[in-house]
Amino acid sequence: MTTVKIPPEEKARRAMEMTEAVTRICADGIRGNNPGITEQELLTELRRRVNRRERT
Repeated sequence: MTTVKIPPEEKARRAMEMTEAVTRICADGIRGNNPGITEQELLTELRRRVNRRERT
């Protein structure tokens, strides 16, 4: 198996892209389950879910 060295900048860029993608997917799921949710309510729910993940 060959290992490829990925520069730290590229690792950081990929991590940010993945975080953004997961956040969009989560937000879409929340919207799908809560038609009419306001942007503020959506942000509050996203924060709640992220904070819950950090503790486990």
